[in-house]
Amino acid sequence: MGVDRTSGGIFSAPFLSNSVFNGGDELWQNIQQNVATFINNSGGNASFYSNGLIKARPIWNDVKAYLKGEITFATMKLYLGC
Repeated sequence: MGVDRTSGGIFSAPFLSNSVFNGGDELWQNIQQNVATFINNSGGNASFYSNGLIKARPIWNDVKAYLKGEITFATMKLYLGC
């Protein structure tokens, strides 16, 4: 599980934001696949389940509202479509 967020500037531009996050997604999936391959090649047994990937990209203002107690966790999940 991981969490990413751009800090502002050029990386928060909508056309770059998706590229930044999609690149991070690809990197994380490749790491998991490579770890499973290493384990399997070393006599172990590991699998990477790409079908179970869940990606949620919340709107930062919704996250802030949750952290400030302005909305509940249930509401936050509703906003994310969970």
